[in-house]
Order: sequence, then C-alpha cells, then structure tokens
Amino acid sequence: MGSESPTQIPFIDFCSNPGALEPGTVGWSLLCQEVRAALEMYGCFELAYDGLPVQLRDDMFEAMKRLFDLPLETKQKNYSSKLYHGYIGQSDVVPLYESLGVEDASRLNAARAFTDLIDTLKSMSEKMWELENMVRRMIYDSYGAGKYCELDVQNSRSIFRVMKYKAPEQGEESAMGLVAHTDKNLITVLCPNEVEGLQVQSKAGHWIHLTPRNASFIVMMGDAFKERFSFGVFSMPKEEVTIEVPPELVDRDHPLLFKPFKYMDYVSFYYSTDDGMNKENALEIYAGMGSESPNHIPFIDFCSDPGALEPGTKGWNHLCREVRAACERYGCFEVAYDGVPVRLRDDMFEAMRRLFDLPLETKQKNYSSKIYRGYIGQSDVVPLYESLGVEDAPSLDAVRAFTDLIDTVKSMSEKMGELEHMVRKMLFDSYGAGKHYESHVESSSSLFRVMKYKTPEQGEESAMGLVAHTDKNMMTVLCPNQVEGLQVQSKEEGDWIHLTPRTDSFLVIIGDTLKAWSNGRLHPVRHRVVMSGVKERFSCGLFSIPNEEMAIEVPPELVDKDHPLLFKPFKYMDYVSFAHSEDGMNTENALEIYAGV
Repeated sequence: MGSESPTQIPFIDFCSNPGALEPGTVGWSLLCQEVRAALEMYGCFELAYDGLPVQLRDDMFEAMKRLFDLPLETKQKNYSSKLYHGYIGQSDVVPLYESLGVEDASRLNAARAFTDLIDTLKSMSEKMWELENMVRRMIYDSYGAGKYCELDVQNSRSIFRVMKYKAPEQGEESAMGLVAHTDKNLITVLCPNEVEGLQVQSKAGHWIHLTPRNASFIVMMGDAFKERFSFGVFSMPKEEVTIEVPPELVDRDHPLLFKPFKYMDYVSFYYSTDDGMNKENALEIYAGMGSESPNHIPFIDFCSDPGALEPGTKGWNHLCREVRAACERYGCFEVAYDGVPVRLRDDMFEAMRRLFDLPLETKQKNYSSKIYRGYIGQSDVVPLYESLGVEDAPSLDAVRAFTDLIDTVKSMSEKMGELEHMVRKMLFDSYGAGKHYESHVESSSSLFRVMKYKTPEQGEESAMGLVAHTDKNMMTVLCPNQVEGLQVQSKEEGDWIHLTPRTDSFLVIIGDTLKAWSNGRLHPVRHRVVMSGVKERFSCGLFSIPNEEMAIEVPPELVDKDHPLLFKPFKYMDYVSFAHSEDGMNTENALEIYAGV
C-alpha cells in the first residue's frame, strides 16, 4: 500500500485468489487489511471483481444509452419525494449531468414501475449489492466488529442510479459534470465506462484524476467526485436506524467522536441549512461530540426564482424537498416571500399599534367561546402577552364585526393564507399525496391573530412573553417585526434557538395536527417568547385550522412497512379540548396520549 503513487488510488484484486473471498481464510484477512488501509488513507479504491459477467455489464451500458434517449417527460415520471432518489437533470448548476434512481432496484417490480427498458437493472443491482455487502463485511471484520455486520445489512437499503455526463459545449476545454461533495450514504459502488472525468480529492487536498481499468469498479466511502457515464449502488441506512459507533471502536487512543444520529435527519440537515451545504465538515458540525447545538433554523428563499413557485416544475420539486427537510428536522423555517407588499406589511404593524392602544373594554368585545379565538390578555402567567383573533379574516364582514380600525387585516390575512396554502401543497406533493391537497384545504379554515409582547418590568433583564408549547393546529405562518424574543427548541438536544428574523421574512411553524396527518414525519416544534430590552414586540399570525367536522387521518400513501400507522383518526376540536385539560396540559406528548395507536 505504501508504494502507491499520490497520482492514483489503490487497486485491489478480488480475482487472483478466489479462495480469499471466503471469510475466515488467510486470504480474506489479507484483503480485509488492504481494503481498510485503502479506505482509511484514500476513502476509496479501484477493484477487479469477476462476480459480474462482462455481457451483463455491456447490456447495462446499452440499456442506459436507450434509457437516456427517452423523452424528457418520460424520464421525469421517475419522481421521488426523497432526496436523490428520482430523476435529476436540466440543472443550471451542472447542465452536463443527468441521472435516474430506482430504490431497492433488485426488486424487479420497482424497476418495471419506471420503464420496461431496464430489465437488466435487476441483475446488475443484485450483483453490485453482493459486492457492496462483501466490502462492508471486510471493513467490519478488519475492525473486529464482524458480529454487527449482518444486522447492519438488514437495517440498510440500496438505491441504484444510472448517470450520464454530456460532453462540454463546443469550444470548451472542460466543464463541471458534478460539483465536489462527499457521499452522505454508507458505501457507494460505481461501475464506470472507460471515459475519464471522475476525480477524487486526496487527504492533502490534491485532485487525483482517475483512469479506471477495463471492467473495474470503484468503491467510495466519501470525498468528492465528478464523472461521465456510469451506474452505481448506493447503500444507505433505513430511515429508522440510528447510526452509532460500536463499543469495539472506542478506546483510549480512539475516543468517541460522533453522537448517535438518524441518517435521514443528517441528510435533512445537509440539504436544508447553510452549515450543511456550505461547509466541508457537515458531519462533524451535525454529529460531532464537540459540535454545538444548532443556533439557527433553515432559511428558504421563495423569491430568487419565481418560476419555482409553479407546481410541477423542477424548481418547485426542489423547494418541496427543502421545505419537507426543514419541517421534518426543525419543525419550522424562515422564508423569504415577496407575495406580501412591503407597504401592506408596514400598514399592518401600524394598525396593530393602534388596535392595542384601544381601551381594554373595547378589545374585550372580541369574545369567542372557542379556545384561543377571541381576546387574550391580562394574565398572571404571561402578563406581557396580549392578542386578538379574527376567525376567517379574509371575510371582510368578519373583520368589520370587530372594529373598523383593521381593514388592513383582510388583505394581510389573504396574502399570508396564500403562503400557507403554498407551503401545505409543497408538503403534500413531497410525500406523493398531492391528490389529497384540495379536499384538505376545503375542509379547513384560518384564524388570524395579532400579538403584542410588552417589555419586561424595570430592573428585569428578561421575562416570559409566552410559555413553551407546540401549536395544536396544522400550520402557522408568522409575520414578526424585527424585535427578538421568539425561541424554538431543537429536536435532538432540546436546546433553545434564539431567532433573529431577517427583514421582511416570514416564519412557518408545524403544528400537532400535521404531525398526525404525516404519520409522525413532520415535527411540531416547541416554541416560546422571552422578552428583553426596551422594545415591544409585535407579530401577526395565520393559523390554519381543520373544520370541526373534519377527521384528521393519515393518508394511505404515508403508511408502509417502514412507517406503520402511529395515529388513529380524530376530530381537531376534540383534541384541542383534551390538550387544554389538566392531563393534556401536564404532558409534552399530548398528541400521542390522545390519538396514538
């Protein structure tokens, strides 16, 4: 291994001694040592392996050429709400790159669901999966952790991807086929054609240009790569599996470096946060023992590409994945959205100040027998908090029934309602449940609330503006002024993240009802308001609420072998009544107690 030139990666021969592929033999142990050394030093290696017939390999490349020649609309039918699982192409960032993925491709039905052209895919993916399992076993055995391998394989799945990289435009000497990255999964096994293009970065930071041998494979544990025509098996943990360091790999010379984490939570962090996308050490930031808890929530820009707000476009699908990742990992996100005019926003905050300056007896006329619908204030528990609600505020009569001061509420609530509907549709589409969206919206209404938080009493550094809670409704869209105070609780560590909203941004918060609807996937974030300083805080919120007769029920698309049913159907107001009862108020998992299966 020490004789390898830094201009190439290790080459390991699995063919010369077939007996060495038998676990427990001397040859096996030697291969285990070679594989481990290559992956520790380079993160990858090239290997000769004859367990895959040459004819099958040739058939696969021929099938790929026919596959990529299909019409774009046919290829785009290979859609998946999961990151990196469906069709990818037509990107301004990497215009030469195009790929298609089939999850668990060794099941022929999964392949046929996309196209009859790729029967070959079943055999190819099975053979490459066998190779991946063999390499994984070697890694485990080399560390004395072989007893974990079988369970690890059972707790993982594969995705098979075919990839095409077009030649640069005429006159261009070279062009980016795929941007530098590390794979987020466990192991990748690549089968490239003989066209160069793949590069890997050495630990010293130099780029190594690979020239694969005829009929060889590339095994990768990470580090960046760029290529041309290839296909690969990507092994990844199942969504419910926790990635955890075996005790055999922790000792005095190797202290524990990573906390346990869920694979999809890490992927969501990578694709939905600045630290994930823009840092080379995303894994260390997310799961490292020395990593700090997140100090911000995802920020998603709805303004930079107006065409991306058109359902069905590739921009829309990208936003759907971003929104879903943020809502599953954080339960909230900040959004830049220009659908609400700045002038209307300013008018709304001015109207709120005038509204809260009205006499107390006038504000108390906004009474409702329904929980959280009318005026709230003068509380011993949260004396700084005061708010007023208008149900179905887009109806002008409902607004005027309260006061003539707030005609602005109608326009503001309409615009924020449009944003809420857009985000809700993104979530439904991301789960492949778009057909339920229209009926879901028709069976819901909205509550528009204006909220004021007074400053702490003189001499107090800070004071509670609103106690920690999860919203019981479906989704909340908040429009805050620039006074800090809102805090959200991180999902894993339970630490409080202090939010500093950007100018003219909005906050989207997931409620308990959408957690139930999504069969536990979406995270209803606990949040609170802690006031400090000398400025009052104002915000207005659009709360989407199921109609009283609507049953909250998990769509069949969100129940499968890996996601058994977690919640029974229930009526929203029945749950709200329970949540505000003594039993509901004294627990943080009221939803599970009330509606859990």
